[in-house]
Amino acid sequence: MAPGGPDWTGEASFAWHDVLHAGAAVRRGRLWQGLWYLTRVRDRALSLAQQRHGYDADSCDYVDALPDEELAAFPSTLVACVELAALLEALEAATRCLITELRRGDPELADRLGDPLLKFVAVAWDVDHGPGSYWVMARGSEGSPTSAPTA
Repeated sequence: MAPGGPDWTGEASFAWHDVLHAGAAVRRGRLWQGLWYLTRVRDRALSLAQQRHGYDADSCDYVDALPDEELAAFPSTLVACVELAALLEALEAATRCLITELRRGDPELADRLGDPLLKFVAVAWDVDHGPGSYWVMARGSEGSPTSAPTA
């Protein structure tokens, strides 16, 4: 068992950063980078849960000891492929898991962060990746880098 409880505010600050970077990376077509940040969001939520239950959370060794009902939403944070829609679905799920865990430890903090974080993820869904969008012009029609637009 780990001494002390979670640093809700500190972890929420890092998680906020990770949600923003995951969404921005996916929006820019940097899918592997988005996956990396998505994983951090999920891991932070699991780490907070472990700490809340009194476990050391440095390596997620005690995730399997968490109650099944607390873990029930986490499978939706996993992706089967590194594609835009799959990553954004998993990011929304991970963000919801994070907010749920924050609510268990600091409801006021969860209330302050919940809507803005979910709105940011919703904005990532609304980005136009069709012909003529900046993303397609900057990355090329197959998603490969092309020369950057000139001013």
